[in-house]
Amino acid sequence: NVYAANKVEGTTTVTAFTASAGSYITTTNSYWTKTLSGQTTGGTGALKSISALSKQAGYTSWDFDTIWGIDEGKSMAYLRGLPIPETLYDAVANYNSLEGTGTADDPYVIKTVEDLKGVMDDPAAYYILANNLDLSSEANWTPIGSSATAFTGNFNGQGYTIKNMKINSTAGNLGLFGYTHGATISNLMLTDYEITGSGNNIGSLAGYAGTGTISNVYAKGKITVTAATSNIGGLIGNKYLGTVTKCLTEGTIEALDYGTYVGGITGYHKGEKSANRANLKNSYSTMLVKGKSNVAGISGYIANINITNVYAANKVEGTTTVTALAASIGSYITTTNSYWTKT
Repeated sequence: NVYAANKVEGTTTVTAFTASAGSYITTTNSYWTKTLSGQTTGGTGALKSISALSKQAGYTSWDFDTIWGIDEGKSMAYLRGLPIPETLYDAVANYNSLEGTGTADDPYVIKTVEDLKGVMDDPAAYYILANNLDLSSEANWTPIGSSATAFTGNFNGQGYTIKNMKINSTAGNLGLFGYTHGATISNLMLTDYEITGSGNNIGSLAGYAGTGTISNVYAKGKITVTAATSNIGGLIGNKYLGTVTKCLTEGTIEALDYGTYVGGITGYHKGEKSANRANLKNSYSTMLVKGKSNVAGISGYIANINITNVYAANKVEGTTTVTALAASIGSYITTTNSYWTKT
């Protein structure tokens, strides 16, 4: 029940909550903010948005009867009987606070591009998209989530469209979401995107998606790879475990000279052994897919996966190991009622 609401600066090992941590640490219901700290890592503690911390519901199992107080929606939590810093009010007043509390029953409501850019202020929360968004104003979109801090929450597009996303980067993990783990992303249309770059794991929706479920997503646009890169997918570059279902991809992947493990839906798609397979079902692609090696209409590499009711309706081009549905195939594969055409 501790939180940091301060700016932090330094040269080496600088974090928002705790920097150097030894052994036997337990951190419970304790938080930090990216907005106030200016840092992207906490060391320990959980990343939360100021929106969440301006509401009592944002503090799990805190005692607001005898220890803590809060001016709901106007301040962050304060200790009863001690002075209340103006910072706690200023932070809420100066921050474009999202509607909602980020819970399953009361998700954050995304209405603007700025709202969307703030998703990583509370990466474990629930979000809903309330209208269509145009990312034309963003010259180079910064993917949501990284390998250091993954998006682990729930994002429901409610059938709305995000269009004109542009990414130009060599950093890898490129897409609307850069890196997710255990996340649920659903009911979203992603159109007219342009991703140019390199670095492993490139996809329109997500560069890397570990576990979790992706459902009812439509993506149409272009991916152009400019240097040697592995795991390029029309939807997800690298999908590990979890389920992809009811997804459609259109457009072009241009990775003819550089791409390894390239597919119209997933570039690299893998589960664990037979008891815990990944799942790809009720999906198809019409993308033009061009790669260098391990290139296919649906996935460049599959292993430990169930593929059900999937078909490839796209042109596929490449140099080495080029196939219509899946290119490089590992162990524990079940393909049911899934199709491709020679024509």
